[in-house]
Amino acid sequence: ILAAARSGDLAKVAAIVKANQTLISFGGDTDAAALWKKSFPDSDGLEVLATLIEVLEMPFVHLDKGSAQEMFVWPYFHAMQLEKLTPEQRVELFRLVTAYDFREMQKFGSYVFFRAGISPDGRWQFFVAGD
Repeated sequence: ILAAARSGDLAKVAAIVKANQTLISFGGDTDAAALWKKSFPDSDGLEVLATLIEVLEMPFVHLDKGSAQEMFVWPYFHAMQLEKLTPEQRVELFRLVTAYDFREMQKFGSYVFFRAGISPDGRWQFFVAGD
């Protein structure tokens, strides 16, 4: 996934999304390249690849270990209460989001920026933002 994202080739990442049936939208979108080009028109979709790289280079959290829902999720902020982040963790979060985004997430009550989930068998389950 990282190699494809670093290549700058949306089609390469979209092919991985298609092969894994990765959830990319809560709205039912399945064509990753089309969605990302539409969502990030100023960069012809490439901005999302930079975000994907940043997300996957963050520490992850291992959720529901040993259960049918077991998942590795990047970044670990997904599983944390935002008000309990240390100053160091907040700096790390600001590598991904702006202070405005952070305030909006605090209002919502959880981390809702891009996150990626991979199951223990290596299947890329999701790459979504929002809730």
